[in-house]
Amino acid sequence: MSGKTDRKPTTSEKVDYIIPSNLRGLQLAAYLLKCLIGGESESQIAERFGGDRQLIKMWKCFLIHNHWIEEKNEGVWEMTCSGAEALKKHRPRIHSVSV
Repeated sequence: MSGKTDRKPTTSEKVDYIIPSNLRGLQLAAYLLKCLIGGESESQIAERFGGDRQLIKMWKCFLIHNHWIEEKNEGVWEMTCSGAEALKKHRPRIHSVSV
């Protein structure tokens, strides 16, 4: 016997992730919102999009213009009430995989 089992993984053995390249429209904006308030830089986020910093800057401008985020200190972003509502509405789909 090889020792391999066919048991299903428990909840603690599953990992949730988002595939950034599959996001479109406002789902991408919501994903970027979560990343920015989580303390990630534009460069870190752009790495997930093939280094496309212009795409990230465009959506960041959208978030600021539509009052979804506010900059509290240099590089420190906070979600607004409008941003929280938008995040609920346009939350990116999360996929679970077994590890």
